[in-house]
Order: sequence, then structure tokens, then C-alpha cells
Amino acid sequence: MLTRAGLSRRNLFRGATSALLYYPLMRALSPNEAFAQSTTNPRVIFVSFPGGTYTNKFWPEGSVAGPIGTLPFVTSPLEVHKSDMILYQGYNLIGATNHNGSMPQVLAGWGACSAGSPVQCGKNPGFPNNDGTTTQNMDAVPYSIDQRLADTLGAKSSRPSINMGIQTHASGNPFPEPISWKKDGTPNFPNDNPQATYTDIFGNFIVPTGGTTTQTTAQTAVSTGKKRIVDYLIGDINRIKLALGSHEKAAFDAHLSALDEINRDINNAMTPAASTATIGSQCNPKSIQALLPTDLSNQWYMQAKNAPAVFKLQRAIMVQAMACDITRVGVWQMGCSHQESHMPAEGVVDDPGTVLHLLAHTDNQFYANNQQGQMREIANMVAEMKKVSMGDHTLFDETLVYVATDIGDSATAHGGDNIAAFMLGSLGGKIKTGRIVDGKGAGYNHLLVTVAQLMGLTSVATIGNTSQVGPVKDVIG
Repeated sequence: MLTRAGLSRRNLFRGATSALLYYPLMRALSPNEAFAQSTTNPRVIFVSFPGGTYTNKFWPEGSVAGPIGTLPFVTSPLEVHKSDMILYQGYNLIGATNHNGSMPQVLAGWGACSAGSPVQCGKNPGFPNNDGTTTQNMDAVPYSIDQRLADTLGAKSSRPSINMGIQTHASGNPFPEPISWKKDGTPNFPNDNPQATYTDIFGNFIVPTGGTTTQTTAQTAVSTGKKRIVDYLIGDINRIKLALGSHEKAAFDAHLSALDEINRDINNAMTPAASTATIGSQCNPKSIQALLPTDLSNQWYMQAKNAPAVFKLQRAIMVQAMACDITRVGVWQMGCSHQESHMPAEGVVDDPGTVLHLLAHTDNQFYANNQQGQMREIANMVAEMKKVSMGDHTLFDETLVYVATDIGDSATAHGGDNIAAFMLGSLGGKIKTGRIVDGKGAGYNHLLVTVAQLMGLTSVATIGNTSQVGPVKDVIG
């Protein structure tokens, strides 16, 4: 087909082919493109901390639905991120609780864990009972929210998900169940060894260079106003003009003039204002190597003295895996419900004579110290994501962080009422943050459905329990 004598559609598009080679320059025309994409393809990090909480240490005094008050001792490290937070209260586990039943609840909302279940949970013969376990309204097997997202959102990434743990395989743990469960109900165990995780994720990874030198130079010239986009298309423009008649040529010249006007407006709009913001490297996994201890023998990552380094390493791996776009789904399991070891984060004053599980049995300062250290790690991870530039926004702007424990409040009761849980991140303003949402005794499963729908799985109405339908309406109307 001819557009006019001598100029076929094929020749027209062939003449414009080299223009397409400079398509990356057009990114300068749309500074919001990356952010718009992030809101449709967000990232999520799931974090669990073990053992339950104590009201006066975790929730603001007299907390009710509405703005978040001053955060107390345990959650105080998150004060700086409070405006990015939704703090949940009044959500209860349905079904199995206690150490031998609650781990599949955290991300799968599944309360049928028992010694007689075919699912690999609660199998320690020394603890035959699982408090409150029931199969009523429960899914046949646990299928956690992280794996649901890994099977959908994660399919677009080189890694559907990553899964790290802090001493989850400690030799004394009677219930080493994970919080992550695959579609067929098999456990998805985390990797406790940061060195092995680093090698597995980044071993063959090559940091993207961002395009050829010629392309980068051209993009800089356009964005600084030294060149026009059309300056790089002169050859194509001349070939097209030779094939046009006088009338079409005049219209084409007018079109080019209009493009020049747009180009000038864009250059004026893109002139950056002075900024004091510190932007971190987008992707630099080699920086993690410097954090490794010098002695990597004798299961170093299981030793209490190395626990601060393990926290820091896993935090860095999580941020870099997201920044390098290796995955969009991450799981960080800080120990197990019945944690028979010492795993103090950096700066924590621990009781060297009492393991974490036993510390949880009373409202004492050592237990609070450990939990505060865990919250500080989460706060530091968020701070690091806020420093990673992803175009016109940060890594945190496109990331949702969901945090929950496995035992209710108070921890000494070993129950499932008032599970401590919160979210950090608004996904580009999609979520109204800076507030407490009170479930008033609703099922914990609604929190998991909320995350699923915020992440794009809008057809997911239940997770774990078919009687607990829908998300938290105060978050997703």
C-alpha cells in the first residue's frame, strides 16, 4: 500500500527505524513513567518476629483507631517511619495457636496444624497437642501469601521470591516450621546462611550498565538542553522529506517546529532544583561482601556473637535483591515461634543465660530489648530502601513491608488474640498510612487478603480460612 506515489508504508517505517534506536531518549519526556509502572508492579517484603508481644511495650498507650500515638519501647525505632505505617490491632488467629500451631498462620492463615495432619507441622512427639487446631473452614493445605505472589507477580522476575531466616534451623528448636508454604502444602524453608544466600542470588549476577556510552551521552545532552531529540534523527527526517510533496513537506516542517517547542518546554521543566537528599546506589551487591565476618567456620551464622552481623547481612541482601530487580517478593523470618537460641540484633543487651523462647514467658526488659532490636532492623531496612533511587522515586515508594508475629498479646498466654502486625509503605499513595486500624476481634486472615489485593491479586477473597472473606475494608474500601 502506498501513502503517496513512491512512498510505501514499508519505506516510511524503514526510514524511521534508526529513530527507534534512540527510543531510550524518550524516557526523558516522561519522568513519571517508572513510578507509574511501580504502582502496577509493586514489591513486597514479609517479615516475621517470634514469640508474641506485651501491650505496654508494643502499642502506643491507650491506642485506638486513628492516628498513631508515640510508639513505646519495642516499636520506638519505627517512630521515624510512623507516617508510612498502618498498625493493626484487634485481629485474632482462628484455629491452631501456641508454638506448635501458629507458624503456618503468619502468612498462610492456616489453623489446622496438628500432629495427625499430613502437613509437615507440629510433629514433635513431646508436644502432642496443638491449641485450638481445627479443620473447619480451613483450606486443605496451607498456601502462604508470599508463595501466591511468587507464583503470579514473581513469575516476571528472575527469582519468584527469596526466603531468608535468622537461626530458624537452630538445633534446639522443637518446631522449625517456616512461615512460607508452597501451593501443595509443603514447607518453604528459609536459608539461615547469608553467605550461601548471597552466592545463590548474586553469584552470576552482572550489574546492568544502563545502556551504551553513546546512548548515555545522547540522553544527557537532551536532558541538559544541549541537543534536541530531532538532532539525532536528521538522517531519517531528510529521507522522509525527499519522498514528500510540497504540501506534505510544509506540514511535516510545521510538525518538527512543534516538536522543538515541546522539547524546550520539557528542558525547562526538567531543570532540577537544588536538593540535599542522599540517594544510594541502585544496584551494588558487591558492597555486601564487606559485611561478612572473617571467620566463616563452624556454622558461624548460628552463633549468638554473629547474630548482629547476620541481621545486617540479610537486610542488605534483601534491599539489593529488590534494587537489582532480581525479585519482587521477599521473606525474612526472624527465628521460629519456639526459639531455643540467642539471636540478638545489633545493639541489643541480651540475657546470656536465657534463650529467647523462655524470655518471652514474662514481660521483662531482656525480651523487650530483643524485640526492639528486631524492629530496629526493620526500620533500618526501610531507611535503606528510601535511599535507593528508582528514577523519580525511591525503592521504598514501590515496596510494601508486612510484619507480623505468631503469638498473641500477651505472649505468656501462648494464644492467638490481638496478633501484632503492621504494614509500612503506601505504594505510591495507594494506601492511607500513619494510623491504627482496629479489627475489634476480626480474623487475622483478613490482613493477608488485604496484602494480596494491594499487590494486585484482586480476585483473592480468602486465605487459609474460607469463612474469613475479604480484605480489611478500612484499608481497601
